[in-house]
Amino acid sequence: MEPIPDPVKEAETPEEKTPVIATVPRGDLEISPALDHFIEHAKLGAASYIQLAKQLEDDKLSDFALLAWERVLDSTQPNSEELSVAALANLRLRLEAPIWNADPENNIDIVLHLNVPEAVKKEISGLVEQMTTEMRNASSYQIAPQILLTTAEQRPGFPPPPMAIWLSGTGKDAPETPKLTTPLIPALGTEQSLTPPELEAKVYSALYRSITSHLKQQTQLTPPADLTAGTSPRQALTSHITRLHWHKLAHTLNGDFKPKARKKDKEEDQEEQ
Repeated sequence: MEPIPDPVKEAETPEEKTPVIATVPRGDLEISPALDHFIEHAKLGAASYIQLAKQLEDDKLSDFALLAWERVLDSTQPNSEELSVAALANLRLRLEAPIWNADPENNIDIVLHLNVPEAVKKEISGLVEQMTTEMRNASSYQIAPQILLTTAEQRPGFPPPPMAIWLSGTGKDAPETPKLTTPLIPALGTEQSLTPPELEAKVYSALYRSITSHLKQQTQLTPPADLTAGTSPRQALTSHITRLHWHKLAHTLNGDFKPKARKKDKEEDQEEQ
C-alpha cells in the first residue's frame, strides 16, 4: 500500500500591519500660540497632524486643533483624502474661531487689482465689496484689502479683452503676485455669456491661483492645493488657504511691515506685572 501524502497546506497570507502614526508632541497648551504653532514637527507628516488635531478637538481645545489642521495644509504633502479632511475641518473651525488679529492697527494693507472688460464693469463692481469682506475674513483680519478696479476697452476687430487680476503691497514699486488672466466675455458666435455665478467663480478662481502662484515662489510653506472640480474657489480662500498662508502673503507684499503685539498678548503681559 502506497503511503497517503499529507494534505497540501495553503500558503498563509501575511497579516497587513497597521502603519504606526508618529505622535506629535502637544507641548505647552497653556500658552498663547503663534500662527506657526506645531510647525517644527512637519517632518512627521500629515497623518500625525491629523491624529493630533482630532485628539485636541476631543479635548475641547479647538484653537490648538485648528492650528494642527492648518499644518496639514501648509506644512506637509497630504494625499487627496488627507487634504479633503483637513480642508473641511479647517473651514468648520475657522467659522467658529475668534479673530486672530483683533487690533486694527496691525492690519496690513493689500491692493487687489482688477482690470476688466468695460462690458462687465458693472457686474464686477458688484463683487468688489463682497471680495473685500471675504479676503479680510479669510485672513482672520490680518489684512485690509483695497480694490483698484480699471477697465480694458474693446478694440474693434479684436477678441474681447480678458480680465487680469493680481495683488500687491501699497508702497511704490511694491511686490506683486503673478497677473492671472481669464476671459469673461465669450467671442461672438461661440458660446453664451457667463451667468452671475459663473462670473463670480471665474474671478475668485483667478484670485486663488494668483495667491497660490505667489506663495509657491516666495515661501517655503506648502502652497494651497490646486482646486479640484466641485470645490468653490470663494470658499477655498478660507478652507485651503491657512492663516499662516495669509500672513506670509501679506508680509512678502509689504516686507517692511512690523506688527505690534497682539491684544491678547498685551493683556497677558499686564496680568503678569
